[in-house]
Amino acid sequence: KDQFEASYDVAARNVELRRPLFVARILQKRLGYTAQELDVIGQDVRTMQGTGNPHKLAKIKAGETVLDLGSGLGADAFLAAHSVGQDGRVFGLDLSQEHVSQAQHRAEERGVGNIVRFVRGDMEHIPLPDSSVDCVISNGGFCLVPNKPLAFQEVSRVLKPGGRMSIACTTLRQPLPSPDTHGPWPACMEVFLPLPSVNAVVQAAGFSSALVDLSDASMDKWDMSDDELVTEIARDDSGEEFACSHARKAAERRARAKLDAAVAAREEAEARLLAAQGEGLQPADAAERQENLGLIHWGDPEYQHLEKYDMNSLCARVVIYAEKQQQHQQQPLKSSDAATFNMMMADLADDGDVEGVNLWYEKMRKNGVNADLITYGSLLHACAKSINLQQGELWWKELKARKELSPDSICYVSIINLYAKCGLPEKVEAIFKEMRKKRMFPDAQAWILMIDAYIKKGDIEGAERKYQQLYKEEKRGLKVSPEMVERIDNKYYVSIMNAYAISREPRKAEEIFALHRSGGIQPTPHAYTVLIHAWAVVGDMERASYWFAKCKEDGIIPNAVSYGALMNGYCQNKDLKEAERWFSVMVKDGILPNIRHIATLTQLAANIGDVERAEMWFNHLDDIEEGEKMFENSLFEGGSKDSEGNNKAILIAKTRMYNYVIRSCRIAAKSTRNDLKYVECAEKWFARMQRDPSVEPDHHTFTELINIYGLSFSPERAYDMLHLMRKFGLKPDVVTYTSVINAWAKSNNIEQMIRCFKEMQNQELQPNVRTYTIILNGLRESNLPDLKERAEKIFFDMKSRDVKANVVTYNTMLRIYRNEKDFDMAKRTLIEMLEYKINPDNHTIEAINKIPDLQNIRKALINEMRMTLKGKAPHRFERDTSYAPFARKHKIGAGKRNRKQRRRKAEETILDEVLGDRRNKPSQAK
Repeated sequence: KDQFEASYDVAARNVELRRPLFVARILQKRLGYTAQELDVIGQDVRTMQGTGNPHKLAKIKAGETVLDLGSGLGADAFLAAHSVGQDGRVFGLDLSQEHVSQAQHRAEERGVGNIVRFVRGDMEHIPLPDSSVDCVISNGGFCLVPNKPLAFQEVSRVLKPGGRMSIACTTLRQPLPSPDTHGPWPACMEVFLPLPSVNAVVQAAGFSSALVDLSDASMDKWDMSDDELVTEIARDDSGEEFACSHARKAAERRARAKLDAAVAAREEAEARLLAAQGEGLQPADAAERQENLGLIHWGDPEYQHLEKYDMNSLCARVVIYAEKQQQHQQQPLKSSDAATFNMMMADLADDGDVEGVNLWYEKMRKNGVNADLITYGSLLHACAKSINLQQGELWWKELKARKELSPDSICYVSIINLYAKCGLPEKVEAIFKEMRKKRMFPDAQAWILMIDAYIKKGDIEGAERKYQQLYKEEKRGLKVSPEMVERIDNKYYVSIMNAYAISREPRKAEEIFALHRSGGIQPTPHAYTVLIHAWAVVGDMERASYWFAKCKEDGIIPNAVSYGALMNGYCQNKDLKEAERWFSVMVKDGILPNIRHIATLTQLAANIGDVERAEMWFNHLDDIEEGEKMFENSLFEGGSKDSEGNNKAILIAKTRMYNYVIRSCRIAAKSTRNDLKYVECAEKWFARMQRDPSVEPDHHTFTELINIYGLSFSPERAYDMLHLMRKFGLKPDVVTYTSVINAWAKSNNIEQMIRCFKEMQNQELQPNVRTYTIILNGLRESNLPDLKERAEKIFFDMKSRDVKANVVTYNTMLRIYRNEKDFDMAKRTLIEMLEYKINPDNHTIEAINKIPDLQNIRKALINEMRMTLKGKAPHRFERDTSYAPFARKHKIGAGKRNRKQRRRKAEETILDEVLGDRRNKPSQAK
């Protein structure tokens, strides 16, 4: 595979050496393509390679989803896109990253980027979900698959029931002679599929009997003399038979001149390429020429012996057509043997289908069949796959309660795997002790899971201890393969880097990366992704982009998570344009976007209040859901399922996207005065969310709607949302009630605000400091005669419930006392605020501005703020952005020395002036 990938990467870079269009059309016509099909492909005919025409039997229809295996530079995928139309989708899969990148760029140029998507991948592991494709085609790429049965099984897996495949490839009519006789065979011929075994391999993969089209089986399709080629070019140019011999000869003269010019141009391009790659170096032999031009085995002396063989008797170009069998309902089992049930449970366990495995387990019990160790191994394996700790522990206890059964190594590894994924190293240690008591010593795989458990928990020191202990066990005789050693090292170092990334210390993560490389170990793509994420989290996008480029420079293809980390970084910086640019780069590089990328862009658009872009990115999710559900198998692999088999993590992400769009309406309504327009937009999206059967509104949805109604002064509609929540089975929480109280407060309806507050308390919900602050602000802005008494009652209730007041709460009370001209209580409130070490801000200064008895205190506070803000180091007042206008007004400048001592002296001055000789008795001051 590596050899094929490298060869085609080089070939893709040498596009300028492709044959001219008029010659390429002749060659492809000989493989069975019609003139109409070649007209659709257009200039991309020059890039075509292959062995036949799979479209002839595929008969692709409009609206279908098509997969092109070995898509190369995309010619067959573009022809398929023409057949499926705007309602269909085409995926191109190729092993060469160069082919994928160039093909995707060409798709955008042709204007079919919304239909065709190219992905780098292996045919033996197709990165598409089950039953997602209507038709699979391939033109030549299938020849190079080493494991043909596995590739056919993958094709069957991704095809829908009744779907079809049309595979054009080269097969072997007879076994290849021994290489010892004349010489080695090219790698591609060594993996050709034997023609007699085609039917058996195809049927074993789940297809009906294969139709093998041998109508164009000749291997010398492209063997033509110059005269024959000139005649074909002349006929293709004229588009019809010649009227007379004079017309034919004139056309042939023009064709020969065209061919000679094309040959000269190719030789000139070839010379330029060789000069560019070797600075004028002339290749000494054909092998060096082959390496420079990216040719496979053309002109290589090592394969000159192939000329002695008749390729038509040895090989055949064929098109294999077959349809996937329709799914039939499974017949009920009649066997009373546990092996039959275990066979049915094994596949379900590999998929992590706990409910399916449990169903067969119940059938075993009903049929009176006793479960054996294999049964329990499948049950525990399913729980480990789906990370279902509760069910896994129940079955583990049941197994240990069976005295006639003793857990074997498979059962132990399965339960260790479950505990490791849940981040429970203590329980893994207990399993290790139990195994040692039974003289069952853990193998290397169990030790890796032990290290994983500590990493999952975030205990890097514990992982390091086990890491060192593993090497001690290796010296005592534990068998650890070199591949496993490298895997352990990579996991260990990456986990430490990840810990530093989470703690926002990217410099230390870089140091660990350098240490990792100094040990001679090639870092994994995940290591680069962690570094990109580490710098993106702290907002240093220049450094994050550097590591992204470094990843490519080191020959590692960035994955979808790397692109997502960059987009998240720009999301934090609220730079939607750059985030969208990286999304476009990801698509051009052939990386399938997943729901997390779309959610990031939707969230960013929502946070800046761009409703149109938020809606646009949400609607982009429909394109992903139709054909690109790759994220369901990768990003959320092993996630728990709902009753209908849907991945819960995906449904949660989609619900958040609805919430992001509604949030964009709220932020836009807050920043503009056209509230009604955005309220209607939010209601439209809420109605769409209710019509979507895959999602349900959550607390965040209703909170955003309530806040929008509060901005538009519609508290009645906000209050109605509480009753609607209960219809959806959601219990209103503190945040929801607080938002409704805020809506009543904004409309100055104090009675309803207090009634809603009492209703909240009757629901046994503990109000938070924001709830009390909103109520106090609502009272302050009203003109009630008993305003002060009500505010004091609310303030006392807050302290009696041990809710810690913040600076906003105290500022509100200061304003209330100032407006009511109760200067004595204002002074006491300020004293209490200072005693509780709550930092005053500019609003505090403004609140006590017109209180005569507090003017000296106000000056002292201003003096303290002036001193604490000296210098460039951030301080407590500088963190409060609302203090900036106040700082500019009073010209608070920079100072140099003894900042802490000055602040302490200022605090002493304030306390002396405010408290007098009561400083040492704070209880009396209260």
